[in-house]
Amino acid sequence: MGPGLRLKRLRYRGQVVRGPLADCWEAPLPKPGADWRQVAFLACDGEMSSLEATEGELLSLGWLPVGGRFPPSLLPP
Repeated sequence: MGPGLRLKRLRYRGQVVRGPLADCWEAPLPKPGADWRQVAFLACDGEMSSLEATEGELLSLGWLPVGGRFPPSLLPP
């Protein structure tokens, strides 16, 4: 992970309160060249009321953990 990405992650981590999003920013990134089948992914989908994100409203947001190991705070109830 380059220094620019490290700084961005530190900045974003400092902007969120404790909880699932903070856990996400604190989790280490996979090593370069890691086998993708061993890496945890979080597939996200958002539905907007418009094709223009600046004009529409967020209608729904869903996520699905795929593979790997996830912190319990990211798993659905």
